[in-house]
Amino acid sequence: MLMFHFLKREFESVFIHRFSKSTMPIANLFINCFHYWILCALGIGYFVFHPRYNEIILFSKHEKTVLIALFFYCQFMTLMTHITLRNLRPKGTKVRGIPHNWGFQYVSCANYFWELMIWVVVALYSNTVSAYIFTVAVGFILFEWAKKKHYKYIKEFPNYDRRRKIIIPFIY
Repeated sequence: MLMFHFLKREFESVFIHRFSKSTMPIANLFINCFHYWILCALGIGYFVFHPRYNEIILFSKHEKTVLIALFFYCQFMTLMTHITLRNLRPKGTKVRGIPHNWGFQYVSCANYFWELMIWVVVALYSNTVSAYIFTVAVGFILFEWAKKKHYKYIKEFPNYDRRRKIIIPFIY
């Protein structure tokens, strides 16, 4: 699951995302590398792939199958939200629009919601302390980014639906 997630992220970074200095300053490259290589790869990967790793059974095989299906559903949803966001910004411009569908009807940052759900599923599936810590760290980062983006939408678009939550549908 981890490899699929990161390969998909690489694909999206090359073919879908439109980065700008304001949305992805070069300093974030180092933060992201630390976040994914150290916290995720070493933190989760070390324990899950260690030869002496003994899984603590939290879910049955059928329940794990449901988690895997949920993981791929969330991956699909992040892909669709990223395509939606890309299509709102014509290439070479800073023009923005209000995103709709794929969860955006409920929250300002559906892309962050689905990303967070991916890490919740990974944490539950792997059931390691490091995966839970990583998921909490991801959550803090995504909540901060979502809050900034939510208030930016409200400021930029007078007709923005203020009933939308920031990142968690119907809650926050």
